[in-house]
Amino acid sequence: MNQAGFTTREVVLILIGVVAFAFAGWVWLQSQDAGVDPDVATIDSFESCVEAGYAVMESHPRQCAVPDGETFIEEIDEPVRRTYTSEGGVEITVAAPADGGLVESPLIVSGEVPGSWSFEADFPVELRDSDGEMIAQAPAMLQGDWMTEELVPFEATLEFPSQQEGSEGTLVLIKDNPSDNPDLDDRLEIPVVF
Repeated sequence: MNQAGFTTREVVLILIGVVAFAFAGWVWLQSQDAGVDPDVATIDSFESCVEAGYAVMESHPRQCAVPDGETFIEEIDEPVRRTYTSEGGVEITVAAPADGGLVESPLIVSGEVPGSWSFEADFPVELRDSDGEMIAQAPAMLQGDWMTEELVPFEATLEFPSQQEGSEGTLVLIKDNPSDNPDLDDRLEIPVVF
């Protein structure tokens, strides 16, 4: 026993308790410095991520990311279709990406074009960087009867190298013109952000 009336064993146990408490406090402070939110574990959907105040990427569909790297994608029942007019005056609907929307690789492009825009059920789609250089190209495949003037659903997937975040680019839908007659050329350009 020492002068305070504690045995050596009691002093050792008190010291171990103080050290354990100090270590737990240090771990908690480190998690705060790293930006780890202890409530992140309760986030399990796009809606709960937004409610927690995390940033929303205005893509289509919208996305919300939490600090641990998990990203939640907004579930939407019906894609928002925007109607555009091509250089040749043809109406085209595009569901994704949105005009001025954020894009990343792989980029899925979808919408509807007149069947006559294709040749044997496909037409070219290009993605250009901020300098106008083509960084990706793929065929958009029609998902229906392509021998019609009616609108037919299409989809294309473009994979491209990473671009400077926030830089602008252009998605280009090009009417397939196997005749090479310039009078039959047509295109639609949609601005995007990387």
